[in-house]
Amino acid sequence: MFTLWWIGVKWVPSGSTFLPAMVNSFIHVLMYSYYGLSAMGPAVTKYLWWKKYLTILQLIQFTTALVMGINGIRTGCDFPLWMHYALVIYMTSFIILFGNFYIKAYVAEVKRRTPKREINGNALSNGYHAKIH
Repeated sequence: MFTLWWIGVKWVPSGSTFLPAMVNSFIHVLMYSYYGLSAMGPAVTKYLWWKKYLTILQLIQFTTALVMGINGIRTGCDFPLWMHYALVIYMTSFIILFGNFYIKAYVAEVKRRTPKREINGNALSNGYHAKIH
């Protein structure tokens, strides 16, 4: 990541390199603030309810950058084409990785916590009962 942004800012400085780098820096400030606070122990970690939303912000950032890269390829702007393709590939990999984390950490967790009841050997969730004949 550092290498791509350094190349972009050094050799093709523009809004296409500056704005995403600034947004990424802001997200990293939030992320490392979270990590720093979580290292302070249980007295502080109980207030860190916003981890899920930080992951959502990262996914929004990656999706926005992906759309920006695809739009640059589609419209043929003056930004180097190889950097658009690198950005699209890079953001796609991040969306897959972070999306996988989000699903495992937050979506699958909700399914694991949902209480299940069994009626005549049939598992039911959310407390609904089936009429058995």
